[in-house]
Amino acid sequence: MPAVTPAPAPARCLEGPGTQEWGVSQRPAPSPRRVGLVGYFGWGNFGDELMLRVWQDAFRDVAPAEPVHSLLRKPYFTERADAVARRHDSIVIGGGDLVVPDNMSSLYWNRAWLERPIVLAGIGVALERERCRPDVVDRLRTFFSHEAVRSITVRDRGSAMWIEQQLTPAVPVHISADLAFAADLPPADERAPGRVGVVLRKTPSAGDRQTVDRIHAWANRHGLDLELLCLAVGTTRDQELEGIRDVFGDRFPVRACYSVEEMCRAVGACAALFTAKFHGAVIAARYGIPALSLRPTHKIGALAEQLGDAGLVRNPLHLTDDQLWETVHRPVPAEAVRSAEQSARDTVRRTVTAVMSV
Repeated sequence: MPAVTPAPAPARCLEGPGTQEWGVSQRPAPSPRRVGLVGYFGWGNFGDELMLRVWQDAFRDVAPAEPVHSLLRKPYFTERADAVARRHDSIVIGGGDLVVPDNMSSLYWNRAWLERPIVLAGIGVALERERCRPDVVDRLRTFFSHEAVRSITVRDRGSAMWIEQQLTPAVPVHISADLAFAADLPPADERAPGRVGVVLRKTPSAGDRQTVDRIHAWANRHGLDLELLCLAVGTTRDQELEGIRDVFGDRFPVRACYSVEEMCRAVGACAALFTAKFHGAVIAARYGIPALSLRPTHKIGALAEQLGDAGLVRNPLHLTDDQLWETVHRPVPAEAVRSAEQSARDTVRRTVTAVMSV
């Protein structure tokens, strides 16, 4: 059979908030307002670092915006949280599954943030968690129903329904595409028609080993090259590389990355991607690359529904060689990707407007 040929990349608008393409003829000087960003920023996880880049790009021309925490471990701050809150005029909480029904984060949902106007944007609920602690839900309800919360946007319908049913939100809950669809992407590295990328998480499981072996055997039969991609930077990259080496040794080539741009370019250089990371699938779609998820999570199912791409959630272990070949060669739904990009950009713009108007 011929080598894997990538689907054509969907047309993308690379403009971001505050650029000429967004209708701003001259860049204004940043205001003295300070915006605090709350999220899983700094640990090096691919999707979270993308989200941080989205927010910093969005606010670059209007106000300084930086993560509120100064430590990557509890208590996350070198001073009292209320003192941190007072240094900011507004708080943006956004990106990732920050609502966890069985765990109350003292970083994400610190009551000190309620001293300032709050915009929640791009968040999700970790619906895969089996436990739901009543005390956590009660504390989350106190936060979400507070008058300080000015806007709530989540990335999927399931998260919206859970928040509406459980947390009595102070304002209507809106749904947007994941905000990584708004990130400016660099040009991809040169695409290798026969390169199949596989993205794993920190500690590959026995199921991961079985899946990688299956993909490798299939790729070998079709003359394709398998490469493990470590989509993380910093401490998380180091942990993931250690986990990959412990499980696979030197059986496969491994690509480590050292920046958000390099991670995106690595995804864009693949002809197809098998990914255990949600944002690997998001960025693959934006580069026009067919992807298959290695984790059957709620959010990946929601993404597949949003894009109209059922192939995204097909498990390689449950497919014959011919079915896997057809799934890897399916076209990427370019129009749905463009719609998701527009949805995410609109949400980012509305967030900036909401923050600057309070």
